[in-house]
Amino acid sequence: MNTPTVSLAACHYKAHCGKLELSTLHLAEDRFPVSINVRSHHTGRSVLFTRINEFDPLFDEDGWDGEQQVYRPVTNEARVKVLVIHRF
Repeated sequence: MNTPTVSLAACHYKAHCGKLELSTLHLAEDRFPVSINVRSHHTGRSVLFTRINEFDPLFDEDGWDGEQQVYRPVTNEARVKVLVIHRF
Protein backbone atom coordinates (compact mmCIF):
# COMPACT_ATOMS: atom_id res chain seq x y z
CA MET A 1 0.00 0.00 0.00
CA ASN A 2 1.39 3.41 -0.98
CA THR A 3 1.47 6.32 1.42
CA PRO A 4 -0.65 9.14 -0.04
CA THR A 5 0.72 12.67 -0.29
CA VAL A 6 -1.49 15.75 0.01
CA SER A 7 -0.63 19.41 -0.38
CA LEU A 8 -0.50 21.60 2.68
CA ALA A 9 -2.78 23.96 0.71
CA ALA A 10 -5.59 21.38 1.10
CA CYS A 11 -5.30 21.54 4.90
CA HIS A 12 -6.63 24.02 7.43
CA TYR A 13 -4.04 24.96 10.09
CA LYS A 14 -5.05 25.99 13.59
CA ALA A 15 -1.88 27.68 14.88
CA HIS A 16 -3.10 28.13 18.47
CA CYS A 17 -3.13 24.37 19.02
CA GLY A 18 -0.76 23.13 16.30
CA LYS A 19 -3.47 21.18 14.50
CA LEU A 20 -3.87 20.50 10.79
CA GLU A 21 -7.29 19.45 9.51
CA LEU A 22 -7.96 17.70 6.21
CA SER A 23 -11.07 16.36 4.50
CA THR A 24 -11.18 12.88 3.00
CA LEU A 25 -12.29 14.65 -0.20
CA HIS A 26 -8.59 15.37 -0.80
CA LEU A 27 -7.65 11.68 -0.64
CA ALA A 28 -7.73 9.38 -3.66
CA GLU A 29 -9.49 6.65 -1.66
CA ASP A 30 -12.43 7.12 0.66
CA ARG A 31 -10.74 5.54 3.66
CA PHE A 32 -8.27 6.62 6.30
CA PRO A 33 -4.69 5.69 5.39
CA VAL A 34 -2.27 4.17 7.92
CA SER A 35 0.17 6.99 7.18
CA ILE A 36 0.10 10.15 5.07
CA ASN A 37 2.61 12.72 3.79
CA VAL A 38 1.75 16.42 3.84
CA ARG A 39 3.89 18.43 1.42
CA SER A 40 4.36 22.18 1.77
CA HIS A 41 3.41 24.04 -1.39
CA HIS A 42 5.85 26.79 -0.30
CA THR A 43 9.02 24.85 0.54
CA GLY A 44 8.40 21.42 -0.98
CA ARG A 45 9.19 19.83 2.40
CA SER A 46 7.13 16.79 3.42
CA VAL A 47 6.12 15.61 6.88
CA LEU A 48 5.07 12.01 7.43
CA PHE A 49 2.15 11.39 9.80
CA THR A 50 1.03 8.02 11.21
CA ARG A 51 -2.19 7.01 12.92
CA ILE A 52 -2.27 7.26 16.69
CA ASN A 53 -2.55 4.01 18.62
CA GLU A 54 -4.50 2.99 21.70
CA PHE A 55 -1.75 4.27 24.02
CA ASP A 56 -1.98 7.87 22.76
CA PRO A 57 -3.92 10.28 25.03
CA LEU A 58 -5.96 11.43 22.02
CA PHE A 59 -7.12 7.89 21.20
CA ASP A 60 -10.90 7.44 21.25
CA GLU A 61 -12.04 3.89 21.86
CA ASP A 62 -15.20 4.42 19.81
CA GLY A 63 -13.19 5.69 16.84
CA TRP A 64 -15.38 8.79 16.59
CA ASP A 65 -17.90 6.55 14.85
CA GLY A 66 -15.67 6.44 11.77
CA GLU A 67 -15.98 10.19 11.22
CA GLN A 68 -12.34 11.15 11.79
CA GLN A 69 -8.85 9.77 12.30
CA VAL A 70 -6.03 11.39 14.27
CA TYR A 71 -2.36 11.28 13.21
CA ARG A 72 0.91 12.36 14.81
CA PRO A 73 4.06 13.47 12.94
CA VAL A 74 6.80 10.83 12.85
CA THR A 75 9.47 13.36 13.82
CA ASN A 76 9.36 16.29 16.22
CA GLU A 77 10.66 18.73 13.59
CA ALA A 78 7.20 19.82 12.49
CA ARG A 79 5.36 22.72 14.11
CA VAL A 80 2.23 20.63 13.78
CA LYS A 81 1.37 18.46 16.78
CA VAL A 82 -1.54 16.58 15.23
CA LEU A 83 -3.30 15.99 11.90
CA VAL A 84 -7.02 15.22 11.94
CA ILE A 85 -8.67 13.82 8.83
CA HIS A 86 -12.44 14.28 8.77
CA ARG A 87 -14.81 12.24 6.63
CA PHE A 88 -16.77 14.74 4.51
